[in-house]
Amino acid sequence: MEKKMVNWRPWPELPEELLDLITKSLGAIDYLMFGCVCRAWRLYVATYRKEFMASQPPLYFFLSKRAKKVCYFYGIFDHRWYKAILPNLKGKSCSGLTCGYLVMEDKKKSEDSQICLLNPFTRHELHFPSPPYPHSRVILASIAKPLPEFVLISFDECHPYIHLCRSSDCNWTTYDYSDQFKDTFRGPIPLIVDGVVFKGKIYVLTIDADIGVLNLNSHPYVTLLEVKRDRLRLFHQRTAVTTL
Repeated sequence: MEKKMVNWRPWPELPEELLDLITKSLGAIDYLMFGCVCRAWRLYVATYRKEFMASQPPLYFFLSKRAKKVCYFYGIFDHRWYKAILPNLKGKSCSGLTCGYLVMEDKKKSEDSQICLLNPFTRHELHFPSPPYPHSRVILASIAKPLPEFVLISFDECHPYIHLCRSSDCNWTTYDYSDQFKDTFRGPIPLIVDGVVFKGKIYVLTIDADIGVLNLNSHPYVTLLEVKRDRLRLFHQRTAVTTL
């Protein structure tokens, strides 16, 4: 009895059309794990990751203060819990999230303290020295001039300073932005309390609900946007948010 010839091909050689059909049925976590199977699938995930993630519902993030190597995510639509194994977190605290990275800082500050940005799914890490001044918020931005590089930006709710540290730098640079607002506001300088990155632009939010665009060049400056902020001023807690 003759054996039938089976027309099959190795997993890495599956056509993109079939990969598209497969990934449409996946959630955010499974999609990232899909990219770990082989190099071809990893390249596919990297190409369409932003588009895919923009279509996904948000996840809730949980990290215990006593956690050493584990954090959890909860999907509000599929009601599933996801467990992420992290590097050793002993001596670290999570101060926020930015661009999909956990902002991990040393609990005990020293001269060689660092800020570690950790992607909980890919485990990719970015390391920066700790800012020399107090900060209440840290965000990550990516710029290209002339080569792509990362920039870590920190804000302080009590002082009109922006602190910048590029991935190619060893030290932070501090800018005083109070002069930019002195001709616009008669009262106290509106302090920047938060910021987000969207489509290559850095949007900042002030304590008085002003919204502007932070331009990074040799002398960073803020361009205020015309927005209806009367109702925004009614809220005490103000945070800039965006999809990851």
